Amino acid sequence: MPDIPAPAVGRRSLHRLTGIFIGLLALAACRTQAPLPLTPEEQGWIASNKGLLTVLLQDNRPPFTFRNEEKKVDGLFVDYLHDMEKHLGLKLPILSFDRWDKLLAHAEKNRHVIILTVSRTKSRSDSLLVTAPVVKVPYAVVTRKTSQATGIPEFAGKTLCTTEPLSLRTALDRFHPHVIPTGVETATRGLYAVSSGTCDAMVINSMEASYLIEDLGLTNLHIADRTRFLNRLALATSGDNPMLFGILEKAVDSISLRRHQELYRRWVSPGGAWLPDTLLISIEVIIGIVISVIFLLWAWTSSLRQQVGRQTKKLRDSRENLRITLDSMGDGVITADTTGVVTRLNPAAEALTGWPLSEAEGRTMAEVFPLRTIHTDRPQPLPDFTDPALRGHLNTTTEATLVSRNEAPCRICYNMAPIRDEKGHVTGAVIIFNDITDKSKAEEEVLRMKKLESLGILAGGIAHDFNNLLTGLYGNLSMAKMALPEDHEAFACLASAEESMEAAVALTGQFLTFAKHEAPVRKIIPVGKALADAATFATHGLNTRLETAIDEDLWPVAADKGQLNQIMSNLIINAHQAMATGGVITLTAKNAREPSGRFIRITVKDTGTGIPPEHLDKIFDPYFTTKTTGSGLGLATTHAIVTKHGGTIKVDSEQGVGTVFTVDFPAADALPAEPPEDRPKPRAAECAQGAHVLILDDQAVIRKILETILHKMGIVPTFTVEGEETVRTYRQRLEAGTPFDAVILDLTIPGGMGGREASEKILAMDPGARIIISSGYASDPIMSRYEEFGIKAIAVKPYRFSDFQEILLGVLQNGE
Repeated sequence: MPDIPAPAVGRRSLHRLTGIFIGLLALAACRTQAPLPLTPEEQGWIASNKGLLTVLLQDNRPPFTFRNEEKKVDGLFVDYLHDMEKHLGLKLPILSFDRWDKLLAHAEKNRHVIILTVSRTKSRSDSLLVTAPVVKVPYAVVTRKTSQATGIPEFAGKTLCTTEPLSLRTALDRFHPHVIPTGVETATRGLYAVSSGTCDAMVINSMEASYLIEDLGLTNLHIADRTRFLNRLALATSGDNPMLFGILEKAVDSISLRRHQELYRRWVSPGGAWLPDTLLISIEVIIGIVISVIFLLWAWTSSLRQQVGRQTKKLRDSRENLRITLDSMGDGVITADTTGVVTRLNPAAEALTGWPLSEAEGRTMAEVFPLRTIHTDRPQPLPDFTDPALRGHLNTTTEATLVSRNEAPCRICYNMAPIRDEKGHVTGAVIIFNDITDKSKAEEEVLRMKKLESLGILAGGIAHDFNNLLTGLYGNLSMAKMALPEDHEAFACLASAEESMEAAVALTGQFLTFAKHEAPVRKIIPVGKALADAATFATHGLNTRLETAIDEDLWPVAADKGQLNQIMSNLIINAHQAMATGGVITLTAKNAREPSGRFIRITVKDTGTGIPPEHLDKIFDPYFTTKTTGSGLGLATTHAIVTKHGGTIKVDSEQGVGTVFTVDFPAADALPAEPPEDRPKPRAAECAQGAHVLILDDQAVIRKILETILHKMGIVPTFTVEGEETVRTYRQRLEAGTPFDAVILDLTIPGGMGGREASEKILAMDPGARIIISSGYASDPIMSRYEEFGIKAIAVKPYRFSDFQEILLGVLQNGE
């Protein structure tokens, strides 16, 4: 999990340098690794379970774990594993996986597993026991050597690749919100993408980057910068196996600094050689002399510190300036003494906590500054700033929920640090915090939209395949009904099957509305009448009463009328299902002015059971439902439609009272156009007799249905399954002087040329070609603006026999 190391300055830098020198002196003594100090109980556990232990690793993460040219498992962590096997006197079997989710699925079913190369995250900590880090390395920015950019902020608006999990992406979003990372499947693919110019740069573990750049021979790449984010890799085992976890902890602690360096040289800097022992001893003596000099300098600085103390009185005069500064800060500031009693609040802290300074002084921090965890809503105590073991963790930024004096919760981000006197003694603590409620809501909405977008792509793919199947079912049902008299006993069964098909088509329609990425087909409409008609139709046959309060002077809106009807239908049905024994649904619509513009505010209110608070944040998620029936797409689809119209939707609910959905639609400036006169064009079936039609479709069942339909219409069909074949067939007939009378092209052909490209090539050779585009789903704008592309008509799958016949006859008769 990414971590941000805090920079060391001043005296802490000196202490850290001293620690490094002492560590180097100790390195000379760490020539061998001592056996693990196992207790008799641990030794007995190993003896009784050694046949059950299995090592799990991901075999595509060089240099940590991977398969070498001999197809054997190798890598940095495998060497650590061999060291652990020597200590334990075991030879552990290894089970490798190509994907991390498969590895975790196996670990959930087996207790006696040792997992290599684990990054600690909150979700993994719930099911796994993760040791202290074995390797801690910073993430690096890899670019081409010709690139002038180095740091992450310079890649705003560019392509920044990463394979790392959500934890790193969250850190990037937080500290570099203008840089949007792009996920790649593996580190190797990411580096090749940077090398070829597909990606501008890649954020990757620096150790992994060094190894792969050299191993892959990518000489045009280099590490441009090392970030402040750390990648910590450790060992782990099942969450219910504390005995094995304790053994792993001891194994990690037993790895010496010299052993770490040996393995680092082997896997990251191959070819290096260690210095002779005599030279090492000489270096250690020199280091000792340097440390002595440093301590002499430290003693000299101590005397200077005494002189500084005599200047303290002058510094006290600046306390008033400090008070003014604190009172002017927009962030809340609270100070407390070593017993946790509040000593000061600035005005911003008073506003957020609800406690004035006069009443807060002398009270405990827990009373004035009560915190609760964000996800569990449990009390979150502040860390003990007097504990020396926690001093390195007090400067980290933490998020929590602050419950003010009037019990109003707000999301805050706070940082806690100890206050020290001139001698370095802890005299209290200071907490700096600010309200991030609005920012958190915005981030949650962004995550929701990303989730909807990814699931929308999946839904669109499902709808495409499903509509192809429905087209085949519709066609076969129509053919079967045409072959039977209406009094036949099977005719009613086929009619019932068609009704079930209508329900399937409606569900697919919700998939499509949810999945489409293009803007809806909007027209200026009088929204009042459209809302009333849609609500009346939706409540027809229900045991609920509809009451409406729609203002007559509503501004017009630019909307897709069909999708507007779908919104009302979904909200009305949702309200009806919340009132099992009947009730009242109230629909209101009125004009509203906001700082952002003019809106039509629509509310749908019911008197049902209400929505539990824990479900309010999930009701717009796709496939979320608490009902035993239903797809869970209704409110998700409604949210998608409203968003694509530039509007907003929110919900307020109280259990036992009811629920109110509020939808804001942007108002339009223009008035609705007069509806055109309905002038149906007669279709003569005679024009189809002997016509030759070219059809592109990769589905055999659809080709069979179309063949039957066209033969019944007296049309001669020619079928192709790929775009190149279609273009070639059309060219041959055109050159022979007998062009096809019409062409039907499926828009989406997996793995080949689809209908759009084929139509462009056909129209290029024959501008008068009569082309019909057919598709079960596509986000291509050709489906909504087909005339702009020279297309005569579209046939949306699944189509009925009569609808398809009408479309084809219209094209054959009038060319439109």
